[in-house]
Amino acid sequence: QTVESTTTDLTSLVSGSTYQVIVYSYGGGWFNSKASSPVSFTTITLPPPNLATETLSETAIRLTWDDVKGAQDYRIAYRQSSEDVQNVKFYTINSSPAIINNLLSGTLYSFYAQSINIEGVLSSDSENIEGSTYPSEPLNGAAIAATETSIDVSWSSSRGAVSYYLQWKLTGSGDDFTSESSITTSSTEAEVKQLLPGTLYDFKLH
Repeated sequence: QTVESTTTDLTSLVSGSTYQVIVYSYGGGWFNSKASSPVSFTTITLPPPNLATETLSETAIRLTWDDVKGAQDYRIAYRQSSEDVQNVKFYTINSSPAIINNLLSGTLYSFYAQSINIEGVLSSDSENIEGSTYPSEPLNGAAIAATETSIDVSWSSSRGAVSYYLQWKLTGSGDDFTSESSITTSSTEAEVKQLLPGTLYDFKLH
């Protein structure tokens, strides 16, 4: 490329690629100076595409994305979706997937990713996506009242839970818990009806 000034833009380059530049001065005709010392540079990589989340547990979320040409590492940014952007945290890894641990149970998180080229320069941000951890298990379940054919059951609320699933069966029956003997509720207590008088029952809460 020939220019008449001491600056120029090099276009149509490939992202995440390393180039070498050599400059000659040109005096017209066929006269060129000696070559300058070569200068190398690497173009910025593209942001990671197809970022996706998968809930692993109450405290962990897995992130996956497609590889980026020329990327040496990837930086994951995450925060609680309800928090301001200045509370963002970063996690750097050299390939997909990344598992983000030590999260709060039942909480929605916001994520984006950046690729890093060989010179340590960050790409622009990927699309922003969200993922949530599983709610914690309900605690302190107890029967608080009973009649001949019903039992009132209560428990402590779980962070992030929007509903609860209570199952019951006869104690020592050897039967599995089934959907026929179950209640779904958004409350932290439920009344179980149509039980057998004078009978012991097992309960399971989700």
